Amino acid sequence: MSFIRDAVAFARNKSAQPENANLNPIPVVVDFEVRTVQQEGEALDAAMDRAITAHKLRGLERVRVDDVEQGSGLMEVCRICDRRPAVGDQISVTTWCKHAFHSHCLVRWLEGTNKCPICPDTAYGSYLILGLTFEMV
Repeated sequence: MSFIRDAVAFARNKSAQPENANLNPIPVVVDFEVRTVQQEGEALDAAMDRAITAHKLRGLERVRVDDVEQGSGLMEVCRICDRRPAVGDQISVTTWCKHAFHSHCLVRWLEGTNKCPICPDTAYGSYLILGLTFEMV
């Protein structure tokens, strides 16, 4: 995995810098869970069209609910789980049709399709780039 090699190279580079020579190392454990969206008998291109990536999620408008009135203004009820928005919930809005859902509900929904749960529109923009971008600080 390229990410693991890059992370190890980054850590070695940082530890080799003179200004970091007197610092104590902190062990870090990274756990990955790899999920595939390809269904049995499905072409890879079709699965990639449905794949939801971090870039696609970043492209969705998200709002943290600060009060009940604000939450009700965003959506009366999540059409995926049939629950009303509560204070602290994160609400995601689809790119094209602007339908709103609990963020965690929409992510689960988008694992199986790229369509909005309410209408036939695509839930997120296809112009977004596949893959992950990591910022090393």
